[in-house]
Amino acid sequence: MVNSNKSESCDGFAFLFSESKIPRVTVDLGYSGVTNCLAIEFDYIQDEKDPSVPHISIQENTADIMHSLGWNSTALKEDQLIHFVQIIHKQSRITIFLDGQEILSKPINISVMFENPSNFYLGFTAETNSSTDFYEIYILSKITFDYICPKGYRSREEGCVFVYECENDHNCQQLCRNILNTDKFICDCFDGYYLKSDNLTCDPYPCILSNWTDWSPCRDCSGANINRTRTIDLDQSEGSPLCSQYNIIEFRTCSFPCSSSTTDGNAGAIFLEREWSRTNWIMLLFDRYNLDELFVLDIATKDNSITIDIIHYNLSVPLNCSSLDIENAKEIILQNSQEVLTNITDNRFSIKCEPHNYYVQLLLTIAPLENTDNNTTSYLVATIIFVVVIIGIICAIFALRIYPKISNIRKLPLGVRWSFESAALDFFGISWKKYKSRNFKMKQLPPGPDYDTVKKLFDKSLSGEGIPIKSITAVYNPILVHNFVGDYLKWNARLSDNQAVFQKNTWKGSNEIRLWIMEEFKARVDSFDWNKGSIFPIIAACHGTVLENAVKICNGGFAALSLVDAGYYGKGIYVTSYAIYSLQYAMGNHPVDINPVIIISYVLPGHPYPVVEDFNGEDSISGSALKPGCQSHYVRTYPNGCVVRTPNPSISYDEIVINQENLVVPAFIIRLESKDCMQILKGKESENAKFEKHEVEDRVMEEDIVNNQIQKKNKSDDEDNTETSDEQTYHLIRIQ
Repeated sequence: MVNSNKSESCDGFAFLFSESKIPRVTVDLGYSGVTNCLAIEFDYIQDEKDPSVPHISIQENTADIMHSLGWNSTALKEDQLIHFVQIIHKQSRITIFLDGQEILSKPINISVMFENPSNFYLGFTAETNSSTDFYEIYILSKITFDYICPKGYRSREEGCVFVYECENDHNCQQLCRNILNTDKFICDCFDGYYLKSDNLTCDPYPCILSNWTDWSPCRDCSGANINRTRTIDLDQSEGSPLCSQYNIIEFRTCSFPCSSSTTDGNAGAIFLEREWSRTNWIMLLFDRYNLDELFVLDIATKDNSITIDIIHYNLSVPLNCSSLDIENAKEIILQNSQEVLTNITDNRFSIKCEPHNYYVQLLLTIAPLENTDNNTTSYLVATIIFVVVIIGIICAIFALRIYPKISNIRKLPLGVRWSFESAALDFFGISWKKYKSRNFKMKQLPPGPDYDTVKKLFDKSLSGEGIPIKSITAVYNPILVHNFVGDYLKWNARLSDNQAVFQKNTWKGSNEIRLWIMEEFKARVDSFDWNKGSIFPIIAACHGTVLENAVKICNGGFAALSLVDAGYYGKGIYVTSYAIYSLQYAMGNHPVDINPVIIISYVLPGHPYPVVEDFNGEDSISGSALKPGCQSHYVRTYPNGCVVRTPNPSISYDEIVINQENLVVPAFIIRLESKDCMQILKGKESENAKFEKHEVEDRVMEEDIVNNQIQKKNKSDDEDNTETSDEQTYHLIRIQ
């Protein structure tokens, strides 16, 4: 800086930081009356309150030297020379250098002085009184500003810029994700993989498969294929890429051709020759039993006999009747003929081998029926003994199969197990009938104690009183019940060992509504007498649908209809403990001639997460997995399915979200009177109109609560988010 006026100097000038534009004033170095500002004075004239010599001072909001933040009266000179001034703001401190020497340093943070630290005014002011002075100001370096930014942002000339930590070396094996408002990142994995304990590398989830089903029956006796299947547990497998390595369906050929009830030897021989020839059946048997080097040259019949000519694929290899392959072939053909001709006793079959030059001929003979008359009595005795042995075997199998099932079922509470126990004991299907060759048995309950028990459960515990019932059918799927009991015992064991790990309450203290939802959940659990003293409760719940879907659910579980969906309140199977709420799903938009039903199932909700997140809101959990440390989501809803977000509404129901099929098992199908149910739903229109008014009031109350929480959070953030800025340097060079 240089003063080019050789006459008496004016008062001086100031370098000013201000939140508002600088007015045109002529006193106090030109910035009198400017509020919320910071000035660095270069004062040459001693006023009433000034020191006795020229000085440099740091002033805040006033030019009064008595309120100076710091000053130096030895450095400033009027010598008509160029002087270099450097002002540095770093780590909440202003330091002033004059001609390379530090003359003043005070703790001042410019960024916190202004409401918007990225938008303020810079300038120079001066005062002359009656004198005239001339100053030349040169800026030899660009003025730059560093801003105090929140974590995760860097100060730049244009403001705070988000820092992408993942652009640097992050060592994540698959994905890297920046964490907003922090200077950190986390590693993540592709779908189907989970993050290992090192928080860097990923492994695929294991593929969880169900057991194989039984082989399908042979519907065609011409060598058709049969199959068996298994399913992938999509929830537990989490989209694992390992699942692509497994077959979920297997095929094999039927074990024999068409059977015949004939007892005549000639007719039996003709039947065998026809079936074996048209299906190439003997060759299929040879392949199955690893006799693939043998080839059937010809099959023919003569009276009650069949000739089968067999050669070796390699004609240079001679065949003889004593070879092991031919002995095995005789045994296979004899056994298959006995399986096909079921009404001809085994002792009427015989087979022998005749050698030829390059092939052998097998001769299967079926003795005429009259040749066995002399042995009728012995055969009858043998048959009786055989039947007795078979009955003994059946009884032994009965005891071995039934006892484990009953023993497993009896680990459930009495109020839950009674229908399953009755079905398991009915081994011969006297009252429980298998439904059309499916995996479950069913029993329509006549008026009586069992009917009354289910009706009371439906009317009282499940709030279904007044819904017209056509019939009640008990169902029993041994596979689903076995899996349900297994998970019930598993979770009881886990909670007995370490309840805190599997029942987390991280939501506690977040707001009043979650506490109210958990109180409502506990009330529903306690309404079932069998839960007294239980650490892992069982509740009865409803699912409304049509009869066709109910049969599929009872046969293969809820996942059979892809009912594990990405719903409004989390991904899983949806049920409710209010029958009247499930009625709308049973009826839907269907005509009145459908077969609406409500399935009563037993559910293991475990420790739920109380949901208050609106599926249309910013905090929506729609389609999300269940919260960690929780086995279900529990939602209180209005009649239209919208979430209740304020306590104690006049009308509310619930929805329960289960993410594993083994945690829910169907027990009863309640068939409904379609026309009467339509009338009930129409009567609910007035109730829906009432709840809409309550919902509006609840949301107004909810907004007030949320606004209060936001104000508290902002206040806390203002106190905690102060962060030391990067170096802030202002170069003011050659101010004259």
